[in-house]
Amino acid sequence: MEGALRDAAGQVEQTFGMVTGDAGRRGAGVAHEVAGKGQNLYGRAQDGIEDAADAARNLAGRVADRTTDAYDDVRRDLRRGAAPLRRRLERSPLAALVVVGVAGYALGLLSNSVRR
Repeated sequence: MEGALRDAAGQVEQTFGMVTGDAGRRGAGVAHEVAGKGQNLYGRAQDGIEDAADAARNLAGRVADRTTDAYDDVRRDLRRGAAPLRRRLERSPLAALVVVGVAGYALGLLSNSVRR
């Protein structure tokens, strides 16, 4: 908002300088107009970055929720036996891959901490 006001004030000042024949006032008006446009551009870029960060946080949260749900489902199926687990793995192999990857990563961390 501040950038838009500065831009508008610069345009008014520039027009006033043209009407009165004051080159200094006209030049100052151009400078204020350019500064206002730059300030506007900066504000829009900052808003875009904040929106992208919010979208990334939301996506990460949804992925975490789905991974947690898949992990819980696999744990429950393991307790019931191999048949339900096999059916689940056939229905969603990507979720199974994520669970196996997380388990492998956790085992790797544990084995490294034991060696030290």
